[in-house]
Amino acid sequence: MIGQLNYATTLKYNFPNIAVASALKGLQIPQRFTELSLASMRSAEGRFLQIQPEEVPTPIIEGNNWREEPIPVKISSVSAHLTPLKPIPDETPIIAVDVSSVRLGDTDVGVLCAVRGAIVWSTKRRYGYLRIGPFPFHITEENIREVINLLRFYRFVPSESSSLRLEDAQVRLCNLVERWLQMSVCSSSYGSVILWYGSRTAGTVDNPLTVLRGILEEARNRLNTVLAFSKVTSIRVLGR
Repeated sequence: MIGQLNYATTLKYNFPNIAVASALKGLQIPQRFTELSLASMRSAEGRFLQIQPEEVPTPIIEGNNWREEPIPVKISSVSAHLTPLKPIPDETPIIAVDVSSVRLGDTDVGVLCAVRGAIVWSTKRRYGYLRIGPFPFHITEENIREVINLLRFYRFVPSESSSLRLEDAQVRLCNLVERWLQMSVCSSSYGSVILWYGSRTAGTVDNPLTVLRGILEEARNRLNTVLAFSKVTSIRVLGR
């Protein structure tokens, strides 16, 4: 593996000169996090990388005449209730936060992954966005203890926990960056609608209750409204 990382140990992002952006100019990723990323990648120098294989769809076999039988539907028995929606002229800022991670492959001693995030906002008919990362990590048995200490410091692993699988470190680091960005947005904006991707289920190892409670409390104190959507989220109006 040959390459050079092109980010410093302390990151501070410059936003365009608009209202929401100016409130977030102080957004910083903790130095301890970026230093861990840099140190872990140094351990990947000279290692062979096995790229994570992509999922290949099952090929269609020629001559296969199997077809799924259609289900008859009586149009007369189906009723639709349309609820007209009218836009409300409002200048409430809309801010969205999302974070993702990817497993790039494996070395002979560990796992190579990367984490990145994004903040998108809309205010006064203008849009802006900020990309954070990506932050690469080479997680090995030698540095997994440093990852655990970082997660424990921010309450993302139980204080009594002393082990963490290499495969789970990627998810925990991704959740950690996501909560950092969510807290930064909630504490820097006022009277805004903040959108999260994913559910707000709390109390799990990956989503500590104390962390989520603190973020939502900060949002309420600044009159922000937080809405969380996942792939299985459904919206109902008047029971429909």
